[in-house]
Amino acid sequence: MFLADPQVAWDPESDRFFYSIFENRGSTSPDEGIAWGFSKTGTPNSTADWCQYFTRFDYGGSAFPDRPSLGLTSDFVIFVSERFGVPNEDFQGVDLAWVTKPGKKSSAPEKDPEDRYQPAH
Repeated sequence: MFLADPQVAWDPESDRFFYSIFENRGSTSPDEGIAWGFSKTGTPNSTADWCQYFTRFDYGGSAFPDRPSLGLTSDFVIFVSERFGVPNEDFQGVDLAWVTKPGKKSSAPEKDPEDRYQPAH
């Protein structure tokens, strides 16, 4: 397992924290994605106070993500990542993903939030 580029943001509109971190869960081959989530309240005290998700990249071994960034709007949690090719590490573009931001003081959704993925070249 490999973790990198952790980010945390406070969102006063929803009164909660959001986080993201690059994660490679693979041991012999890449299984890369963004581990992300948000606090259920504005004062989390334990792991039970967090909603946690993992969104995989689908590069099929031909590319890898780098420098992921976390952003917030009034309606969405946004993830941006640069994409580089394998094996030459040539820049291929920037990818964008977003999920609908949970409402104020609501708990975790009963299922994974519907995520949108859009490569932006």
